[in-house]
Amino acid sequence: MKTLIALCCAVLFWVPSTGSAQSLEVSPTILQFQKNQSHKSIRISNRGKDPVVVQARSFLWKQSGDEDSLIASSEVVVSPPIFTLQPGTTQTMRVMLRDSKPLPDARHFRLLIDDITPSPVGQVGSRLAIRLSLPMFAEADVPQPGHLRWTTDDKGNDDVVLQVVNDGRTYENIRMVELVDADGTVSAASPMASNTYILPGAARHWTVTKVNGMRRKPATLHVTTIAGVVSKVTLKD
Repeated sequence: MKTLIALCCAVLFWVPSTGSAQSLEVSPTILQFQKNQSHKSIRISNRGKDPVVVQARSFLWKQSGDEDSLIASSEVVVSPPIFTLQPGTTQTMRVMLRDSKPLPDARHFRLLIDDITPSPVGQVGSRLAIRLSLPMFAEADVPQPGHLRWTTDDKGNDDVVLQVVNDGRTYENIRMVELVDADGTVSAASPMASNTYILPGAARHWTVTKVNGMRRKPATLHVTTIAGVVSKVTLKD
């Protein structure tokens, strides 16, 4: 039976660029399985002064609206799944796709790395649980283009809500979104989701707070991806 995990439990780090959480250091922080690749390696180091018990689990990654969810899956194997890191040591962990056959469509996963070290006997108070969540992408056998479709919802005095739908067949990751009014006024948009990845078929939302009665039509979006690609999109209501 599949298990659904909402990404709001415990202390969750999306690790967009850094791989550190307290005493743990992880590298790399994104796993990209290219065509014909079936395994990757991750190095986890303990930079602290105490032993740390680490648990690693893989999940299928889904998005609905601005929410993310993880579904238990056997498609990815992690070895070793549980281990103890002594201070100053490093563990190499292998992450493998169970099926090495070519994929007709891209697959998206999350690797959760938890510090499950038990609290010392007699310790007063609770111990903070740390979790790292690393994105994993398995590319399709045939390269698949991405395609983002932007629309806007301007409701009187409310904030401008921007919606983007990924109509493509691969994920996108947005670094910055700016709304440029007809008079050249530039306003930065803020994501409503906890991260800026947009998986195929998913929709995400950004908001822009109105200033001095904006927005004057027509408006243009300047969208910058993590890869540094800048697109200009004329908005359609």
